[in-house]
Amino acid sequence: MNNKKNFFNLRFFKNGQTAFEYILLLAVVLSIVLIGFNKYLPRTHSAANVFFDKTYNGIVGNPPGTLN
Repeated sequence: MNNKKNFFNLRFFKNGQTAFEYILLLAVVLSIVLIGFNKYLPRTHSAANVFFDKTYNGIVGNPPGTLN
């Protein structure tokens, strides 16, 4: 057998494994963030609408024709 370097040496596999692990980690974090947006964004949207309506009435005043 000759002592030439193999095309697939150990360092090549370690670099590939590290890149693959980072891609998996990124995919997990991204999926958690997207699921969180999907779950909590409607709640914040409705809460922001209620807050805006109350603040708008406090600044501008009640609409015409309403008491108080």
